[in-house]
Amino acid sequence: MKKSFLLFLLLICLAVGGLAGMSVWVSKDNEAVEVTQTTLQGDPAAAQGLTITVHNQMFNQLFWDTKFPAANAAEATSEFRFSQKALNFYEFHDYPPEISTPSFSGGMSSDMGIDLEREDWGNGGVLTRPAIGLAKTMGPNETKSKTVHVADYYSCYPIVLDYYTRYYGDEDLEDQWRNGQEAFQRFFSIPIPSQVQVTYTITTNEMGEVIELYCDTQSWLELNTAVAQGDGGYYYILDSHVSEDEAKNGMVQMDLSHIQGGYGVYFVPFLENEASGWADLKMEQVQTVYQVPQGERTVNLFTNEKGNLLLYTVAGETWYLNVLSSDGRQLLQRLELGQMGSNGYMVDPLEGEDHMLLFFNDHQLILLTWDGKEYALAHALQMPEDEQWDDSGKEQLAHWDGQRLALLERNSLSWEDTSYRLTVWQGGELTYQGVYTMSFAKNNATQRYSNAIIRGIDSQAIELSG
Repeated sequence: MKKSFLLFLLLICLAVGGLAGMSVWVSKDNEAVEVTQTTLQGDPAAAQGLTITVHNQMFNQLFWDTKFPAANAAEATSEFRFSQKALNFYEFHDYPPEISTPSFSGGMSSDMGIDLEREDWGNGGVLTRPAIGLAKTMGPNETKSKTVHVADYYSCYPIVLDYYTRYYGDEDLEDQWRNGQEAFQRFFSIPIPSQVQVTYTITTNEMGEVIELYCDTQSWLELNTAVAQGDGGYYYILDSHVSEDEAKNGMVQMDLSHIQGGYGVYFVPFLENEASGWADLKMEQVQTVYQVPQGERTVNLFTNEKGNLLLYTVAGETWYLNVLSSDGRQLLQRLELGQMGSNGYMVDPLEGEDHMLLFFNDHQLILLTWDGKEYALAHALQMPEDEQWDDSGKEQLAHWDGQRLALLERNSLSWEDTSYRLTVWQGGELTYQGVYTMSFAKNNATQRYSNAIIRGIDSQAIELSG
Protein backbone atom coordinates (compact mmCIF):
# COMPACT_ATOMS: atom_id res chain seq x y z
CA MET A 1 0.00 0.00 0.00
CA LYS A 2 2.80 2.44 0.93
CA LYS A 3 4.70 1.92 -2.36
CA SER A 4 1.60 2.38 -4.47
CA PHE A 5 0.61 5.45 -2.52
CA LEU A 6 4.07 7.00 -2.81
CA LEU A 7 3.88 6.42 -6.54
CA PHE A 8 0.48 8.02 -6.47
CA LEU A 9 1.91 11.11 -4.72
CA LEU A 10 4.77 11.26 -7.19
CA LEU A 11 2.31 11.26 -10.04
CA ILE A 12 0.44 14.10 -8.36
CA CYS A 13 3.60 16.17 -8.12
CA LEU A 14 4.76 15.43 -11.68
CA ALA A 15 1.54 15.33 -13.65
CA VAL A 16 -0.73 17.57 -11.62
CA GLY A 17 1.94 20.07 -10.76
CA GLY A 18 0.68 22.23 -13.56
CA LEU A 19 -2.69 22.55 -11.83
CA ALA A 20 -2.06 25.92 -10.17
CA GLY A 21 1.33 24.73 -8.92
CA MET A 22 -0.29 22.39 -6.45
CA SER A 23 1.89 21.26 -3.54
CA VAL A 24 0.52 18.26 -1.70
CA TRP A 25 1.48 16.90 1.67
CA VAL A 26 -0.28 13.79 2.89
CA SER A 27 0.38 12.54 6.41
CA LYS A 28 0.80 8.93 7.38
CA ASP A 29 -2.84 8.81 8.49
CA ASN A 30 -3.92 9.47 4.92
CA GLU A 31 -2.16 6.46 3.39
CA ALA A 32 -5.42 4.53 3.36
CA VAL A 33 -9.01 5.64 3.05
CA GLU A 34 -10.92 4.83 6.20
CA VAL A 35 -14.71 4.62 6.42
CA THR A 36 -16.43 5.56 9.66
CA GLN A 37 -19.74 3.79 10.17
CA THR A 38 -22.39 5.45 12.34
CA THR A 39 -25.53 3.51 13.18
CA LEU A 40 -28.63 5.70 13.26
CA GLN A 41 -31.21 2.96 13.82
CA GLY A 42 -31.38 -0.79 14.07
CA ASP A 43 -28.62 -3.40 13.81
CA PRO A 44 -25.82 -3.37 11.18
CA ALA A 45 -26.22 -7.13 10.98
CA ALA A 46 -29.39 -6.49 8.99
CA ALA A 47 -27.11 -5.28 6.16
CA GLN A 48 -25.11 -8.52 6.12
CA GLY A 49 -24.22 -9.53 2.56
CA LEU A 50 -24.55 -6.04 1.10
CA THR A 51 -21.46 -4.40 -0.42
CA ILE A 52 -21.08 -0.68 -1.04
CA THR A 53 -18.67 0.78 -3.59
CA VAL A 54 -18.10 4.54 -3.84
CA HIS A 55 -16.11 6.52 -6.40
CA ASN A 56 -14.43 9.82 -5.53
CA GLN A 57 -12.11 12.09 -7.48
CA MET A 58 -10.11 15.28 -7.59
CA PHE A 59 -9.72 17.29 -10.80
CA ASN A 60 -11.18 14.25 -12.63
CA GLN A 61 -7.62 12.89 -12.73
CA LEU A 62 -7.11 11.43 -9.26
CA PHE A 63 -9.52 8.69 -8.28
CA TRP A 64 -10.37 6.72 -5.14
CA ASP A 65 -12.51 3.57 -5.58
CA THR A 66 -13.51 2.34 -2.13
CA LYS A 67 -15.39 -0.89 -1.40
CA PHE A 68 -16.66 -2.09 1.95
CA PRO A 69 -19.22 -4.47 3.46
CA ALA A 70 -22.27 -2.53 4.67
CA ALA A 71 -22.33 -4.47 7.93
CA ASN A 72 -18.69 -3.65 8.79
CA ALA A 73 -17.16 -0.64 7.05
CA ALA A 74 -13.89 -1.15 8.94
CA GLU A 75 -13.02 -3.76 6.31
CA ALA A 76 -12.91 -1.11 3.57
CA THR A 77 -10.36 -1.40 0.77
CA SER A 78 -9.40 1.37 -1.65
CA GLU A 79 -7.75 1.57 -5.03
CA PHE A 80 -6.01 4.76 -6.19
CA ARG A 81 -5.90 5.65 -9.86
CA PHE A 82 -4.34 8.47 -11.82
CA SER A 83 -5.27 9.56 -15.32
CA GLN A 84 -2.99 11.81 -17.34
CA LYS A 85 -6.10 13.00 -19.17
CA ALA A 86 -9.04 14.39 -17.21
CA LEU A 87 -11.94 11.93 -17.35
CA ASN A 88 -15.46 13.30 -17.66
CA PHE A 89 -18.13 11.20 -15.97
CA TYR A 90 -20.93 13.65 -16.68
CA GLU A 91 -23.87 12.05 -18.46
CA PHE A 92 -25.50 14.34 -21.02
CA HIS A 93 -29.29 14.21 -21.10
CA ASP A 94 -31.33 15.75 -23.91
CA TYR A 95 -34.23 16.84 -21.76
CA PRO A 96 -37.68 17.21 -23.35
CA PRO A 97 -38.94 20.77 -23.82
CA GLU A 98 -41.08 21.84 -20.90
CA ILE A 99 -44.15 24.03 -20.75
CA SER A 100 -43.11 27.48 -19.54
CA THR A 101 -45.46 29.83 -17.74
CA PRO A 102 -45.11 33.62 -18.00
CA SER A 103 -44.56 35.66 -14.90
CA PHE A 104 -46.78 38.29 -13.27
CA SER A 105 -43.92 39.41 -11.06
CA GLY A 106 -40.39 40.47 -11.93
CA GLY A 107 -38.86 42.83 -14.42
CA MET A 108 -36.21 43.73 -16.92
CA SER A 109 -33.96 46.64 -17.80
CA SER A 110 -31.90 47.65 -20.82
CA ASP A 111 -29.95 50.80 -21.65
CA MET A 112 -30.74 50.08 -25.31
CA GLY A 113 -34.47 50.25 -24.68
CA ILE A 114 -37.16 47.56 -24.28
CA ASP A 115 -39.50 46.75 -27.17
CA LEU A 116 -42.85 46.28 -25.43
CA GLU A 117 -44.56 45.51 -28.76
CA ARG A 118 -42.53 42.35 -28.94
CA GLU A 119 -44.53 39.31 -27.87
CA ASP A 120 -44.19 38.12 -24.28
CA TRP A 121 -42.24 34.98 -25.24
CA GLY A 122 -39.47 37.24 -26.54
CA ASN A 123 -39.32 39.36 -23.39
CA GLY A 124 -38.03 36.86 -20.88
CA GLY A 125 -41.45 35.50 -19.95
CA VAL A 126 -42.75 38.79 -18.50
CA LEU A 127 -46.22 39.74 -19.74
CA THR A 128 -45.59 43.08 -21.44
CA ARG A 129 -48.81 43.68 -23.36
CA PRO A 130 -50.59 45.49 -20.48
CA ALA A 131 -47.67 47.94 -20.23
CA ILE A 132 -47.89 49.19 -23.83
CA GLY A 133 -50.72 51.67 -23.18
CA LEU A 134 -48.98 53.11 -20.13
CA ALA A 135 -45.74 53.63 -22.06
CA LYS A 136 -47.56 55.64 -24.75
CA THR A 137 -48.62 58.21 -22.13
CA MET A 138 -45.06 58.83 -20.94
CA GLY A 139 -42.43 61.33 -21.95
CA PRO A 140 -38.64 61.40 -21.43
CA ASN A 141 -37.17 60.68 -17.99
CA GLU A 142 -40.39 59.58 -16.35
CA THR A 143 -41.48 56.79 -14.03
CA LYS A 144 -45.13 55.76 -13.89
CA SER A 145 -47.14 52.91 -12.40
CA LYS A 146 -50.50 51.40 -13.30
CA THR A 147 -52.52 48.50 -11.88
CA VAL A 148 -54.50 46.40 -14.39
CA HIS A 149 -56.62 43.24 -14.60
CA VAL A 150 -54.45 41.03 -16.79
CA ALA A 151 -57.46 39.08 -18.11
CA ASP A 152 -58.50 42.24 -19.99
CA TYR A 153 -55.46 41.83 -22.26
CA TYR A 154 -55.33 38.08 -22.95
CA SER A 155 -57.96 35.64 -24.21
CA CYS A 156 -56.06 32.77 -22.55
CA TYR A 157 -52.99 32.18 -20.43
CA PRO A 158 -50.00 32.39 -22.82
CA ILE A 159 -48.14 29.20 -21.89
CA VAL A 160 -45.10 28.50 -24.07
CA LEU A 161 -43.53 25.29 -25.34
CA ASP A 162 -40.04 24.77 -26.80
CA TYR A 163 -37.04 27.06 -26.91
CA TYR A 164 -37.47 30.38 -28.68
CA THR A 165 -33.69 30.90 -28.75
CA ARG A 166 -33.44 28.23 -31.46
CA TYR A 167 -35.26 30.52 -33.89
CA TYR A 168 -34.20 33.97 -32.73
CA GLY A 169 -33.00 36.13 -35.62
CA ASP A 170 -34.72 34.17 -38.43
CA GLU A 171 -38.00 35.91 -39.25
CA ASP A 172 -39.50 32.96 -41.14
CA LEU A 173 -38.72 30.52 -38.34
CA GLU A 174 -39.94 33.02 -35.74
CA ASP A 175 -43.29 33.32 -37.54
CA GLN A 176 -43.55 29.55 -37.78
CA TRP A 177 -42.72 29.21 -34.09
CA ARG A 178 -45.18 31.96 -33.09
CA ASN A 179 -48.01 30.35 -35.07
CA GLY A 180 -47.31 27.03 -33.37
CA GLN A 181 -47.37 28.65 -29.94
CA GLU A 182 -50.69 30.35 -30.64
CA ALA A 183 -52.20 27.03 -31.75
CA PHE A 184 -50.81 25.39 -28.61
CA GLN A 185 -52.33 28.07 -26.38
CA ARG A 186 -55.72 27.85 -28.14
CA PHE A 187 -55.77 24.08 -27.62
CA PHE A 188 -55.50 24.46 -23.85
CA SER A 189 -57.51 27.72 -23.64
CA ILE A 190 -56.64 28.32 -19.99
CA PRO A 191 -58.33 31.57 -18.93
CA ILE A 192 -56.52 34.04 -16.71
CA PRO A 193 -58.59 34.43 -13.53
CA SER A 194 -60.46 37.73 -13.54
CA GLN A 195 -59.31 38.65 -10.03
CA VAL A 196 -55.60 38.72 -10.91
CA GLN A 197 -54.26 42.28 -10.78
CA VAL A 198 -50.72 43.33 -11.67
CA THR A 199 -49.01 46.66 -11.05
CA TYR A 200 -46.67 47.76 -13.85
CA THR A 201 -43.94 50.35 -13.23
CA ILE A 202 -42.13 51.83 -16.23
CA THR A 203 -39.11 54.14 -16.45
CA THR A 204 -38.02 55.99 -19.62
CA ASN A 205 -34.72 57.60 -20.61
CA GLU A 206 -34.05 61.08 -22.01
CA MET A 207 -35.24 59.91 -25.47
CA GLY A 208 -38.53 58.56 -24.11
CA GLU A 209 -37.51 54.93 -24.57
CA VAL A 210 -38.56 52.40 -21.97
CA ILE A 211 -35.44 51.23 -20.13
CA GLU A 212 -37.01 49.60 -17.05
CA LEU A 213 -40.12 47.52 -16.60
CA TYR A 214 -41.20 45.96 -13.32
CA CYS A 215 -44.41 44.23 -12.38
CA ASP A 216 -45.78 43.06 -9.06
CA THR A 217 -48.85 41.17 -7.92
CA GLN A 218 -50.43 39.74 -4.82
CA SER A 219 -51.79 36.77 -6.79
CA TRP A 220 -49.81 33.70 -7.80
CA LEU A 221 -51.12 31.28 -10.40
CA GLU A 222 -50.67 27.59 -9.61
CA LEU A 223 -49.87 25.51 -12.70
CA ASN A 224 -47.63 22.44 -12.55
CA THR A 225 -46.58 20.41 -15.55
CA ALA A 226 -44.71 17.19 -16.27
CA VAL A 227 -43.37 15.65 -19.47
CA ALA A 228 -42.25 12.22 -20.63
CA GLN A 229 -40.70 11.32 -23.97
CA GLY A 230 -42.20 8.61 -26.13
CA ASP A 231 -41.75 7.35 -29.67
CA GLY A 232 -42.18 10.26 -32.05
CA GLY A 233 -43.15 12.88 -29.52
CA TYR A 234 -43.65 14.12 -25.98
CA TYR A 235 -46.46 13.52 -23.49
CA TYR A 236 -47.57 16.29 -21.14
CA ILE A 237 -49.83 16.70 -18.13
CA LEU A 238 -51.02 19.82 -16.30
CA ASP A 239 -52.22 20.23 -12.73
CA SER A 240 -53.58 23.16 -10.75
CA HIS A 241 -54.56 22.62 -7.15
CA VAL A 242 -54.69 25.20 -4.37
CA SER A 243 -55.35 24.40 -0.73
CA GLU A 244 -57.35 26.70 1.53
CA ASP A 245 -54.18 27.97 3.22
CA GLU A 246 -52.53 28.64 -0.14
CA ALA A 247 -55.60 30.51 -1.35
CA LYS A 248 -55.42 32.76 1.72
CA ASN A 249 -51.83 33.62 0.74
CA GLY A 250 -52.77 34.70 -2.78
CA MET A 251 -52.42 31.43 -4.71
CA VAL A 252 -54.99 31.18 -7.52
CA GLN A 253 -56.20 27.91 -9.03
CA MET A 254 -56.39 27.67 -12.82
CA ASP A 255 -59.43 26.48 -14.77
CA LEU A 256 -58.40 23.47 -16.90
CA SER A 257 -61.91 22.56 -18.05
CA HIS A 258 -61.66 24.15 -21.51
CA ILE A 259 -58.94 21.90 -22.93
CA GLN A 260 -59.86 20.35 -26.27
CA GLY A 261 -60.47 16.62 -25.92
CA GLY A 262 -60.77 16.81 -22.15
CA TYR A 263 -58.43 16.80 -19.16
CA GLY A 264 -55.71 14.15 -19.10
CA VAL A 265 -52.56 13.36 -21.09
CA TYR A 266 -51.55 15.39 -24.14
CA PHE A 267 -49.27 14.39 -27.01
CA VAL A 268 -47.11 16.71 -29.13
CA PRO A 269 -45.40 14.95 -32.08
CA PHE A 270 -41.99 15.92 -33.39
CA LEU A 271 -39.96 15.33 -36.53
CA GLU A 272 -36.19 14.92 -36.45
CA ASN A 273 -34.54 17.79 -38.31
CA GLU A 274 -31.35 16.33 -39.75
CA ALA A 275 -30.02 19.74 -40.78
CA SER A 276 -30.26 21.33 -37.34
CA GLY A 277 -30.01 18.17 -35.25
CA TRP A 278 -33.11 19.25 -33.31
CA ALA A 279 -36.51 17.68 -33.01
CA ASP A 280 -39.00 20.12 -34.55
CA LEU A 281 -42.16 20.13 -32.47
CA LYS A 282 -45.49 20.05 -34.31
CA MET A 283 -47.31 22.13 -31.72
CA GLU A 284 -50.34 22.67 -33.92
CA GLN A 285 -50.89 18.87 -33.83
CA VAL A 286 -51.21 18.66 -30.03
CA GLN A 287 -53.99 16.27 -28.99
CA THR A 288 -55.51 14.62 -25.94
CA VAL A 289 -54.67 10.90 -25.92
CA TYR A 290 -56.08 9.92 -22.53
CA GLN A 291 -58.76 11.39 -20.26
CA VAL A 292 -58.63 10.79 -16.53
CA PRO A 293 -61.77 9.94 -14.53
CA GLN A 294 -63.96 12.82 -13.39
CA GLY A 295 -62.67 14.42 -10.20
CA GLU A 296 -59.06 13.19 -10.55
CA ARG A 297 -55.95 15.28 -11.13
CA THR A 298 -52.83 14.31 -13.04
CA VAL A 299 -49.80 14.88 -10.80
CA ASN A 300 -46.81 13.13 -12.41
CA LEU A 301 -45.77 11.25 -15.51
CA PHE A 302 -42.89 8.90 -16.33
CA THR A 303 -42.08 6.06 -18.69
CA ASN A 304 -40.88 2.63 -17.59
CA GLU A 305 -38.24 0.48 -19.26
CA LYS A 306 -40.90 -1.24 -21.37
CA GLY A 307 -41.91 2.12 -22.83
CA ASN A 308 -45.28 2.30 -21.08
CA LEU A 309 -46.46 5.59 -19.64
CA LEU A 310 -46.77 5.68 -15.86
CA LEU A 311 -49.40 8.28 -15.03
CA TYR A 312 -49.92 9.22 -11.38
CA THR A 313 -53.28 10.72 -10.43
CA VAL A 314 -54.90 11.81 -7.19
CA ALA A 315 -58.55 11.89 -6.11
CA GLY A 316 -59.03 13.57 -2.76
CA GLU A 317 -56.18 12.22 -0.63
CA THR A 318 -55.71 8.96 -2.55
CA TRP A 319 -53.04 8.42 -5.22
CA TYR A 320 -53.26 6.00 -8.16
CA LEU A 321 -50.79 4.53 -10.63
CA ASN A 322 -52.24 4.30 -14.13
CA VAL A 323 -50.14 2.22 -16.53
CA LEU A 324 -50.86 3.34 -20.09
CA SER A 325 -49.79 1.86 -23.40
CA SER A 326 -46.77 3.42 -25.10
CA ASP A 327 -49.03 5.69 -27.18
CA GLY A 328 -50.95 6.73 -24.06
CA ARG A 329 -54.34 5.71 -25.43
CA GLN A 330 -55.00 2.48 -23.55
CA LEU A 331 -55.21 1.87 -19.79
CA LEU A 332 -53.33 -1.36 -19.04
CA GLN A 333 -53.47 -1.30 -15.24
CA ARG A 334 -54.80 0.89 -12.45
CA LEU A 335 -53.37 0.49 -8.94
CA GLU A 336 -54.35 2.33 -5.76
CA LEU A 337 -51.21 3.46 -3.92
CA GLY A 338 -52.60 4.94 -0.71
CA GLN A 339 -53.10 8.23 1.10
CA MET A 340 -50.31 10.56 0.02
CA GLY A 341 -52.40 13.72 0.38
CA SER A 342 -54.05 16.14 -2.03
CA ASN A 343 -50.97 18.38 -1.78
CA GLY A 344 -48.53 15.45 -1.84
CA TYR A 345 -45.62 15.22 -4.23
CA MET A 346 -43.27 12.59 -5.58
CA VAL A 347 -39.79 12.47 -7.11
CA ASP A 348 -38.32 10.19 -9.75
CA PRO A 349 -38.84 6.50 -8.95
CA LEU A 350 -36.13 3.84 -8.98
CA GLU A 351 -36.88 0.98 -11.36
CA GLY A 352 -35.34 -2.49 -11.19
CA GLU A 353 -35.93 -5.67 -13.17
CA ASP A 354 -38.66 -6.93 -10.84
CA HIS A 355 -39.54 -3.92 -8.71
CA MET A 356 -40.04 -0.16 -8.57
CA LEU A 357 -39.51 2.12 -5.58
CA LEU A 358 -41.65 5.27 -5.34
CA PHE A 359 -40.81 8.33 -3.21
CA PHE A 360 -43.46 10.62 -1.74
CA ASN A 361 -43.39 13.63 0.60
CA ASP A 362 -39.76 13.11 1.71
CA HIS A 363 -40.55 10.25 4.11
CA GLN A 364 -43.08 7.98 2.40
CA LEU A 365 -41.98 5.16 0.10
CA ILE A 366 -43.96 2.57 -1.83
CA LEU A 367 -42.34 -0.66 -3.01
CA LEU A 368 -44.00 -2.22 -6.06
CA THR A 369 -43.13 -5.61 -7.47
CA TRP A 370 -43.30 -6.44 -11.18
CA ASP A 371 -44.10 -9.91 -12.55
CA GLY A 372 -43.55 -9.00 -16.19
CA LYS A 373 -47.19 -8.05 -16.74
CA GLU A 374 -48.44 -6.00 -13.79
CA TYR A 375 -47.28 -4.10 -10.74
CA ALA A 376 -48.33 -5.15 -7.24
CA LEU A 377 -48.04 -3.20 -3.99
CA ALA A 378 -45.53 -4.98 -1.75
CA HIS A 379 -44.90 -2.54 1.11
CA ALA A 380 -45.66 0.99 2.27
CA LEU A 381 -42.47 2.21 3.97
CA GLN A 382 -41.42 5.13 6.16
CA MET A 383 -38.10 6.95 6.01
CA PRO A 384 -37.08 8.56 9.35
CA GLU A 385 -36.91 12.35 9.34
CA ASP A 386 -33.37 13.71 9.09
CA GLU A 387 -32.84 17.40 8.44
CA GLN A 388 -29.43 16.90 6.87
CA TRP A 389 -30.63 14.32 4.36
CA ASP A 390 -34.16 15.62 3.79
CA ASP A 391 -32.84 18.83 2.25
CA SER A 392 -30.10 17.29 0.11
CA GLY A 393 -30.09 16.36 -3.54
CA LYS A 394 -29.74 12.62 -3.75
CA GLU A 395 -28.19 10.05 -5.99
CA GLN A 396 -29.97 6.84 -5.01
CA LEU A 397 -29.69 3.11 -5.64
CA ALA A 398 -32.07 0.38 -4.50
CA HIS A 399 -31.44 -3.35 -4.07
CA TRP A 400 -34.36 -5.78 -3.67
CA ASP A 401 -33.86 -9.52 -3.26
CA GLY A 402 -37.49 -10.48 -2.79
CA GLN A 403 -37.37 -10.15 1.00
CA ARG A 404 -35.02 -7.31 1.87
CA LEU A 405 -34.96 -3.80 0.43
CA ALA A 406 -31.84 -1.62 0.72
CA LEU A 407 -31.57 2.02 -0.33
CA LEU A 408 -28.17 3.70 -0.71
CA GLU A 409 -27.97 7.50 -1.00
CA ARG A 410 -25.41 10.25 -1.38
CA ASN A 411 -25.77 14.03 -1.45
CA SER A 412 -25.09 14.71 -5.12
CA LEU A 413 -25.47 18.50 -4.77
CA SER A 414 -22.67 18.99 -2.26
CA TRP A 415 -19.04 19.18 -3.36
CA GLU A 416 -17.73 18.59 0.14
CA ASP A 417 -20.07 15.98 1.59
CA THR A 418 -18.65 12.51 0.93
CA SER A 419 -20.92 10.64 3.29
CA TYR A 420 -23.41 7.95 2.34
CA ARG A 421 -26.60 6.69 3.94
CA LEU A 422 -27.90 3.13 3.80
CA THR A 423 -31.41 2.18 4.90
CA VAL A 424 -32.57 -1.44 5.08
CA TRP A 425 -36.12 -2.78 5.41
CA GLN A 426 -37.14 -6.38 5.99
CA GLY A 427 -40.78 -7.37 5.64
CA GLY A 428 -41.74 -3.70 5.42
CA GLU A 429 -40.02 -2.80 8.72
CA LEU A 430 -36.89 -0.67 9.02
CA THR A 431 -34.14 -2.91 10.41
CA TYR A 432 -31.05 -0.75 9.91
CA GLN A 433 -30.00 2.76 8.96
CA GLY A 434 -26.41 3.95 8.98
CA VAL A 435 -24.17 6.69 7.64
CA TYR A 436 -20.70 6.02 6.20
CA THR A 437 -18.17 8.86 6.17
CA MET A 438 -14.89 8.83 4.24
CA SER A 439 -11.74 9.79 6.10
CA PHE A 440 -10.74 12.48 3.62
CA ALA A 441 -14.03 14.24 4.36
CA LYS A 442 -12.70 15.20 7.81
CA ASN A 443 -8.93 15.26 7.15
CA ASN A 444 -8.58 16.21 3.51
CA ALA A 445 -4.87 17.02 3.16
CA THR A 446 -5.16 17.98 -0.48
CA GLN A 447 -7.84 20.51 0.42
CA ARG A 448 -5.71 22.01 3.20
CA TYR A 449 -2.66 22.53 1.02
CA SER A 450 -4.08 23.08 -2.45
CA ASN A 451 -7.64 24.33 -1.86
CA ALA A 452 -8.84 21.34 -3.89
CA ILE A 453 -11.68 19.07 -2.85
CA ILE A 454 -12.02 15.31 -3.05
CA ARG A 455 -15.63 14.58 -3.97
CA GLY A 456 -17.85 12.09 -5.75
CA ILE A 457 -17.61 11.67 -9.49
CA ASP A 458 -20.34 13.44 -11.44
CA SER A 459 -22.58 10.42 -11.99
CA GLN A 460 -22.84 6.80 -10.89
CA ALA A 461 -20.69 7.55 -7.87
CA ILE A 462 -22.21 4.74 -5.84
CA GLU A 463 -22.75 0.99 -6.28
CA LEU A 464 -24.76 -1.42 -4.15
CA SER A 465 -24.67 -5.17 -4.50
CA GLY A 466 -25.65 -8.17 -2.43
